[in-house]
Amino acid sequence: MDVFSRFDALQESALAPGGLASYRQVDELLIKRAGDTPLLSTSPVARLHYAVDGLVGYGHSYFPGTLQAIREHCLVPLPLEALWEALEKAIATADPVLRTELSALPEVDSLPSGVRIWKYIKNDLAWVTPPHYDLTAISAVLATVNPDEELLTIGLEANGAPIKMVRERTTGLKQFTPTPEQFSIVLPGIYSNRWDLEPTWHYVRALDHPSACRYSLVWSLIHPPYQPVRPTRHVQDEVAPNEVTWT
Repeated sequence: MDVFSRFDALQESALAPGGLASYRQVDELLIKRAGDTPLLSTSPVARLHYAVDGLVGYGHSYFPGTLQAIREHCLVPLPLEALWEALEKAIATADPVLRTELSALPEVDSLPSGVRIWKYIKNDLAWVTPPHYDLTAISAVLATVNPDEELLTIGLEANGAPIKMVRERTTGLKQFTPTPEQFSIVLPGIYSNRWDLEPTWHYVRALDHPSACRYSLVWSLIHPPYQPVRPTRHVQDEVAPNEVTWT
């Protein structure tokens, strides 16, 4: 997908020596926006790269309207502008379709949506991302690019179980890998408890080759920051201090 090549171009620009300097003003505005509107600010460019407990990758979140809002205050560097324009198009395409499909769930139209782009690279663990529940109300995997075969695996049983237990028993639990024809894949996250739904665990299997990478584009409905959260077990487990979270 064009969005993945544009993400690579942003990484090349921003992560080069001294590359983040041209994004500093944009990031300052994004951080202020996050303070004004918690959870609805696009992630700063300085946070493209992450490394936690042997897991290394790249990610970037985007919420609609950010490009126009930032353009009003400063010049957006071309690699970032190109990516954000592609993500705006992805949201404009996916949002009405997915909201219509989910319209039976009360208040779906009132929840904010955004997209997250991920680039996974090989590590020395048993998976690229561990079994996890998304920190969303609903997630939908829109598209993926894999080196050989689809690496996303989705749980068919034990959904809603404590995630640490799932990780210990993954190989014995029923699960499936979608085919490209089955996307978009809709996954309830931990905040789907607003509809009394259990979250669905999923993970990305290990990459075989040191030079291999996998991409995914994920659309999500977010729990509004101004609304109280139902403090169910899933929320308490996943948002615990120092817990590594994946979306």
